[in-house]
Amino acid sequence: MKNKSLKWLNTVLFAATVIVNALANILPIGIGDTGAVSGKYPNLFAPAGITFAIWGVIYAALLLFILYQWGLFDKGEHSDKVVDSIGYSFAVSCLFNIAWIFAWHNDVIWLSLIFMVLLLISLIVIGNRIDHTDDKGFSYLAVNAPFDLYLGWVIAATIANVSTFLVSVGWDGFGISEVFWTCAVLIVGSVIGALCVLLKRKYFAGLGVIWAYIGVLIRHIGKSGFDGKYPAVIACAFIGIAIIVLGGLLNVVFDVKR
Repeated sequence: MKNKSLKWLNTVLFAATVIVNALANILPIGIGDTGAVSGKYPNLFAPAGITFAIWGVIYAALLLFILYQWGLFDKGEHSDKVVDSIGYSFAVSCLFNIAWIFAWHNDVIWLSLIFMVLLLISLIVIGNRIDHTDDKGFSYLAVNAPFDLYLGWVIAATIANVSTFLVSVGWDGFGISEVFWTCAVLIVGSVIGALCVLLKRKYFAGLGVIWAYIGVLIRHIGKSGFDGKYPAVIACAFIGIAIIVLGGLLNVVFDVKR
């Protein structure tokens, strides 16, 4: 009975998350769409607006998980095992996601940062719990891949949210240039992504971070963005992507050696 209740809770809250996210950009909720709010607080880490399209991919992947948990692709007991392992963590992550949307779109940046961090923590918990389940075959694509991609994007989104918050409060970077801080967080974010891939085999988490960095590159290289004004940031974004790719290659090598 508990298992079935969890499935219904996951389904309802996931649907609510998708609906709220859609309305936030269609109506929109608050002062504008996701990219518009980001544009109100310009900083060198914020990616191009098109980057936020990954939310559609993430939600499509999570829909696969919702269908999988109901046994549509798994006639055995594995889907029930996955639901039990995740517990209420997915439902909680949906609530944090919805809360973040309302805070962000209503320009309450400090509150949006809190919800983003809580969302990140909930995804880390989910990731640790599904690591203990069988991730072979289709279950990897329906469970591990969606949550890993989600985690990778939220890692980058948390960094972006921190950057936006600092701009909103007028932080001067302790007198150090914004270019330096942007390069620093790009490298730190890439190391985190590389460790996810290298130590946890969360390849899709690495892809989530890489997509965010591609968004940063698009904004910095494009004429509608910074038009190459900050070559150091462009170089660090490329280096960050290379670090994550290197982590994946090292993991493959270690797997072969085992």
